[in-house]
Amino acid sequence: MLRREPAMNRPSLLANPIMGLTSDRSCVTELLALHRHVYFSDLRAVTTAGLTLTGRLFYGCWVTPETFAGAKLMDAAFVCCAGIGEPPSDAGLRHAIADGGRGDWERMLAMLRQPETLDPDLAEHLVAVAAIATMDSQMEVRLSAMTLVARLLHTHPELLSVDTRKVMGAFLLYRAADESDMVYYDAVALVDELELTRDVLEHLVGRARSPDPRERVAALVARERLSLGVRSIELPDPPVTKLLDDPDPEVQLALLEFLGQNVRNSFDAKGMLPGVDLAAKLNPFLRSRDDRVRRAAIHYARNVGGSANREALIEALLDPDETLRNVAFEALYLRLQADELQDLLLHHEATPAQRAIVLEHETRWRESEPGFSRVADPAALRDLLASDDPGASLGDADPGVRAAAEAWFGRESPGIRSAAPSGLPAVAGERSGDSSGGSSE
Repeated sequence: MLRREPAMNRPSLLANPIMGLTSDRSCVTELLALHRHVYFSDLRAVTTAGLTLTGRLFYGCWVTPETFAGAKLMDAAFVCCAGIGEPPSDAGLRHAIADGGRGDWERMLAMLRQPETLDPDLAEHLVAVAAIATMDSQMEVRLSAMTLVARLLHTHPELLSVDTRKVMGAFLLYRAADESDMVYYDAVALVDELELTRDVLEHLVGRARSPDPRERVAALVARERLSLGVRSIELPDPPVTKLLDDPDPEVQLALLEFLGQNVRNSFDAKGMLPGVDLAAKLNPFLRSRDDRVRRAAIHYARNVGGSANREALIEALLDPDETLRNVAFEALYLRLQADELQDLLLHHEATPAQRAIVLEHETRWRESEPGFSRVADPAALRDLLASDDPGASLGDADPGVRAAAEAWFGRESPGIRSAAPSGLPAVAGERSGDSSGGSSE
């Protein structure tokens, strides 16, 4: 038996709804079984035969009678849906829904452009079914639908309840993960324009706990973009500790992007990930079979890597990609403990490009803080330069090495700390508060 809008069956973020389901989602039936509230979802091509969907609220969903053939729907409610449940009383909206079912959203968008003509019941049904247009394959349709619904929420808030406005605001914010720059820029701006509250943002970021990897990726992408454009409210953090163990390469890649923006050094890591050995957690990423993940992890290890990554990064020194080999060498140079770095420089024959990396860092550090060095003095570079002449790099065949050496040897560096055994490059301790070099915690 289907109930048609029970009085207490209303949309709410407190119900932990799933929103934006479509037939191409790999976990769609699992998500339908897991969540009791399903909002703004296109279920027309979804098959639910055999599922028990008792007591569900479907709100703003597009369905067909075939969608639920063979499913158990006792006490399910369909509110402001298209294709099932109580149709809208307004003939114009019924025609607009019929057009939308064929992929033509213009009539519905035209109604959204005149919110002053709508009464509350009509406005809610219109906004609920029009929300699906924000997932259209055409960027222009997604942008128009998002903009017009947001405008109605902003200029005519009295047409919708507070809970409905929050649910709708949260769903519009999903577009912060949109593939189009134009769409996601405007979606990020909605946080300030609609004065979205903390619970709305927590719902968005909480999608990173979904069993669907696509939702986890979208949550991370949206959160990263919000951090670049939102200053009016403190943003909640995604469950990074849990995501560090995520096996999905797309999630891993999105997580590395997020970490690169928000956890840029060891001190950030201590704040966001207390008690977590981030360097150790990076090793599966550094050895990933997915080249994109491995590449991103090696780049990221320059900022937060440590002794735990030594073996994985040394393996990367054999990578067929020269650029990646050099990044791995730089990560080792910056993040190893002093004795480990000495051993590396003694036994690894650095290429010209890798020698240039060392010289460039030494020059920059000695300019900013006289007396500090990871490799203590010109003579101590003998092994790294593979020459008995510490100034040999000035005549190196590689122009990058020559340029870096000219900058480095051309400056006096009095008082450079040196504590290395004879014949070994000396390594100084990490500066307090420095995020670009030194040892890991």
